[in-house]
Amino acid sequence: MPEAFPDLDARACHTVRRLCRLFRIERTGGFEHRPIAMVRRLIARRDALIDALIALEPRRRDGAAAGSAALRSSLTELAREVQRSREHVEARIERLRAELERRRGEGPPTGLRERAGGQFIGRG
Repeated sequence: MPEAFPDLDARACHTVRRLCRLFRIERTGGFEHRPIAMVRRLIARRDALIDALIALEPRRRDGAAAGSAALRSSLTELAREVQRSREHVEARIERLRAELERRRGEGPPTGLRERAGGQFIGRG
């Protein structure tokens, strides 16, 4: 049976596009309202695609000195998508950290309270 992608560059390009799509879905909130089992499967699928791309790279490099223009373009888009996803996750972590601090009563004094969630220190 012939392979779906006989050219290693084409297979790598296809894998990279699928990875981009999964990163984009997560970044745009596509995982937020899904059942946790489905989210775990999508994350496992993303991990498997990354592993497949890593395994494919030495074989692809052995057969060609330079990747195709389509592959370079796909890899550039993947790098952008990963960076956007990283920024999104870092911002979310910061929001969660601030919320946790607020709930614990940590932070600078606000008005008549000792701390952000602390006891009243005076009455007006």
